[in-house]
Amino acid sequence: MSEFTMDRLRENLEALKMKNTLEILDNYLERAVADKLNIVEVLDHIFSEEAKSKRRRAYEKQIQMSGFPIKKTLDDFDFSFQPSIDKRQIDELATMRFLENGENVVFLGPPGVGKTHLASALGLVAAQHRFSTYYINCHQLIEQLKKAHFENRLPDKLKVLAKYRMLIIDEIGYLPMDIQGANLFFQLIARRYE
Repeated sequence: MSEFTMDRLRENLEALKMKNTLEILDNYLERAVADKLNIVEVLDHIFSEEAKSKRRRAYEKQIQMSGFPIKKTLDDFDFSFQPSIDKRQIDELATMRFLENGENVVFLGPPGVGKTHLASALGLVAAQHRFSTYYINCHQLIEQLKKAHFENRLPDKLKVLAKYRMLIIDEIGYLPMDIQGANLFFQLIARRYE
């Protein structure tokens, strides 16, 4: 293969934003020649690695934009610490079937039992399944809705919050909600049901 062809291949990979392939190409082509791989095997490997890399980057970007306070997984949760939590039920939630069915999940309990951990962990699972996910605590949410209402941007704010496939609202009921806050919260929930 001529140097001109390799240069053109690299330029095309850059234009196609195939960053991972650009990084692994030289070493992989040498190995493919040494192992006498056919062109289909070469392409299969290159595209599989590129797809895996794109999924990983999309997941990382989703996590970065989601606003999770902690990035703990379900594997990090100590179910023996909270025996009242049914692990099978949490595992069922991790299938994301409730999202597919348009159902809500509510974790109730006193502070310190792991609600935030479980909600964030399920959010990480949702992001792995490429569901848009956003985490916010209830007080911050109400403040953002009030500000948007005051600035006459409430419909836009509701639209943004309604687009997330999984919206995690933490600490509901931790602080009292005034009438305006309750009304704005209801508008958000109603918008998401639409």
